[in-house]
Amino acid sequence: MSESAMARPSMVRRGVKAVLPAGRRMRTLPFGIGRGLRMGLDLRGGHLGLYFGLYEIELNRPLRRLCYPGVRSFDIGGQMGYDALVLAKLSGGEVLTVECESHWCEVIKDNVAANPDLNRSVAVLAAFVDDRTSGDGHRVAIDDLVTQFFVPQFIKIDIEGGEVAALRGASRTLSEHKPGLLIEVHSLALEAECLEILRGHGYAPDVVNQRRVLPDYRPLAHNRWIIASGRS
Repeated sequence: MSESAMARPSMVRRGVKAVLPAGRRMRTLPFGIGRGLRMGLDLRGGHLGLYFGLYEIELNRPLRRLCYPGVRSFDIGGQMGYDALVLAKLSGGEVLTVECESHWCEVIKDNVAANPDLNRSVAVLAAFVDDRTSGDGHRVAIDDLVTQFFVPQFIKIDIEGGEVAALRGASRTLSEHKPGLLIEVHSLALEAECLEILRGHGYAPDVVNQRRVLPDYRPLAHNRWIIASGRS
């Protein structure tokens, strides 16, 4: 692909953003898997793809397959709460979203409150998910979240390089309960280690690449997803 062709998507985005209103405000998503959700978005500040239903559309099919009605979910790495709300919308089941940054926890709470049909389904926990739980509770293992909250049938993990530690802290959960999994991986080495861990627990995981047409902006050199079906 030529350099000029590669530049076209960013040129299109800049052109579209130029005619859109600036500033973060509550908006109803009109398209995509999150259609109908209310979220605080800044269309010029990086949320354009989410608004138009293009954000991580590679995952829509596996999400619908793994997060069917009645499923209870863990959303590990909640950021602004979009994934937690989508999981609650798809399943109608409980969702625990775990986020380590206090700022994002407040954003999640605001976005959840803007969706009164779902706000009783989504709980927010401020913690860093790791391979073990610390005495002060700031770091927590998934196995201990299961003891404290509920057994999930689906777990989404997106914690910027902490995915291996999160899986190591979920050993009992993976072996005994076999939840479905969606894991964002941020290096080839981490991806290989995650795959090894999952296969060791009896999973047959697949890897999903980013789409080639109008891909999401990704600052990291390696970014794709591991999908693993659990016990139905």
